[in-house]
Amino acid sequence: MIDVKHSDPEIIRGMEMAYKVAVIDTFYSNDLSTLESGLNEHNIDVDVYHPDIKDFTKLDEYDVIVIQHLDFGRKGAHEHLDPDRCKLVLRAGVGYDELDLPALTELGIPAVNVPGYGPNSVGQHTIQYILALAGHSNEYHHRVVTARDLDIGREQSGEDKWVSQSRIPSAPLYKSVLGILGYGRIGRKVAEFVQHVFKEIVAYDPYLDEEIFQKGKVRRVDLDELLETADFISVHVPLFEKRERVYLGFEKNYQRTEMFYESTVGLIDEEQISKMKDGAFLINTARGPVVNESAVIKALENGKLGGVALDVFEEEPLARNHSLRKMAATSLPAGHPLRKTGQEKYNIILTCHSAYLLRGTFNTVLELSVEEIVRVLIDKQLPHNLLNPEVLQN
Repeated sequence: MIDVKHSDPEIIRGMEMAYKVAVIDTFYSNDLSTLESGLNEHNIDVDVYHPDIKDFTKLDEYDVIVIQHLDFGRKGAHEHLDPDRCKLVLRAGVGYDELDLPALTELGIPAVNVPGYGPNSVGQHTIQYILALAGHSNEYHHRVVTARDLDIGREQSGEDKWVSQSRIPSAPLYKSVLGILGYGRIGRKVAEFVQHVFKEIVAYDPYLDEEIFQKGKVRRVDLDELLETADFISVHVPLFEKRERVYLGFEKNYQRTEMFYESTVGLIDEEQISKMKDGAFLINTARGPVVNESAVIKALENGKLGGVALDVFEEEPLARNHSLRKMAATSLPAGHPLRKTGQEKYNIILTCHSAYLLRGTFNTVLELSVEEIVRVLIDKQLPHNLLNPEVLQN
């Protein structure tokens, strides 16, 4: 068996001395029993710190650090780790922009994420978005609960009744093209879910082999063609703030030729939106900075975008007075192009970074986290989702 980085002196701790894991983040569920019981079975103790922890000086007492949303890297928490003791920093989720991988690599500490739980939950959330945007669900709901539907009827007929003017035609998905930007696990799951719903599914991902697209019965296109042909564009790319080197696939023991990923910050900006079809719908369940919010707001105001659904934002949480919040509750100005379709409000759906939450998801994340920690601490094996394979060279 392979020890990730430590040799005999570290391994020869008496079995009566438990390994120690620190959870130093807020989790959406406070029930960490799955993690605690799963690790306790292997003589691994778990300490849970307050989510607003500011003092990281005790982190040098732990063998593994677990975070979820704490900005571990920017807070400099890694500076307090003991590189001779800490064997793993685990991000309990898919994205890992919270970690400073170069700093952890320099310390010789492996970092991992937990990507296996996301496709079904984020895929389902994406489908909810597509259907709600296509059917103008937000505005219909608003009209009924505020009796605006009856007001329109009274304006047209003189009495409370439903008239044609109170109804907005839905976008016909069977005549529409879905464009998937990023054809990884989640992008492929979205395509699988709607395989027989759309007229065509196209996808852009320059880092994958052609056979992956063929297997999913999805047409591979470049970015410009996706933007120009898709009626619905769904974003599923990771956030890379700069050009980064990434290793793929445990099955190849991290020996695959290195691959460089270009920055995805502002991947969808004013220039890219200008290439989209008039009235296209944009969905982002990936990471907020991938989509330029100012460009989105401008495109909503001028009618270039028919609607947007966002689960993630450039800054989170979304500011109380953010323009997107205001627009979602605002009527379209007179003369707005979408008024011709019968709309009276912007077609905007906003959720609070919750696309990953399915009932049972949190337990799955904890179970996968236990497996990864046990794999490293007890089995002395390589983690399955190593993010910085360079540590193996140390």
